[in-house]
Amino acid sequence: MPRPSKNTVVTRKIAHTPDVIRPQDPSLLQTMQEGLAFGVGSSVARNMIDRVLQPSASVPRTICTDEHAAFDKCVMTNDDVRFCIDAHETFKKCLSSRT
Repeated sequence: MPRPSKNTVVTRKIAHTPDVIRPQDPSLLQTMQEGLAFGVGSSVARNMIDRVLQPSASVPRTICTDEHAAFDKCVMTNDDVRFCIDAHETFKKCLSSRT
């Protein structure tokens, strides 16, 4: 291959580069969509953090349900609450042992 002389101009093909796409001015709808997406993302993140930091606040407690149901049934079926003292004491003992 012959060497180019000092006066020879070497031209190279440059790969075609796409035109730079200039962002359009934001419309009201685009602004609302971005705001809604940001709000939803913030809400999800806040809820996740709350659940990690305060697990007992977000999880409902279901302790002593059988004892509570027995006491409620006793109160509903008896006119005199004195018949339900044993069920009430059992429920109270359950609560005090689990807290």
